Amino acid sequence: MNRVFATILMLITNSAGAEYRVFQIQITDSKTQNVRQVQSTLDPEQFQMVYPIGINEYVTYVQTWRCQGNTNHHKPYCQSPELNR
Repeated sequence: MNRVFATILMLITNSAGAEYRVFQIQITDSKTQNVRQVQSTLDPEQFQMVYPIGINEYVTYVQTWRCQGNTNHHKPYCQSPELNR
């Protein structure tokens, strides 16, 4: 019985796929009007908690998309589906 359970568990975990979400975030400095865009797996609220932004800067959400796989070993994020059109 344990062997059957172990085999089923192994098949299920091998077929499970990972996925993650990428956020395109825009950071704007209200004083200088400098704008930069970053991609992150953190949403805009999480991004501001993890990465310090300047006192005059604000973060806005631009777009998001889902990617297959994972981000281990600092793999690059997948491209936006809009770029693949």
